[in-house]
Amino acid sequence: ILLPQTKTGVLWLGMTGALCLGMGGVVWVGISRGKKGGRPSGLSPEKLQLAMTALDLHDTGKYSILEISKRLQIPIATCYRYIKIVKESKV
Repeated sequence: ILLPQTKTGVLWLGMTGALCLGMGGVVWVGISRGKKGGRPSGLSPEKLQLAMTALDLHDTGKYSILEISKRLQIPIATCYRYIKIVKESKV
């Protein structure tokens, strides 16, 4: 264990602190330039059709999310996400 009271501990804390600041700067530079990282969001045509079906079933009021997810064979969280995506795209 490196303790801040030792010379090695002080050096280690200084180096890790500098790395953290450096990485934070890289992240902020990317954000300030309007760049967004990560996987692009979107659905394939098949998944979009499934999402629209989930919304249609949900809007009828006859089916609960649990029933829709069982009928379409998708997880409940995915069912909620699909409904949200389709609703936001229609607005």
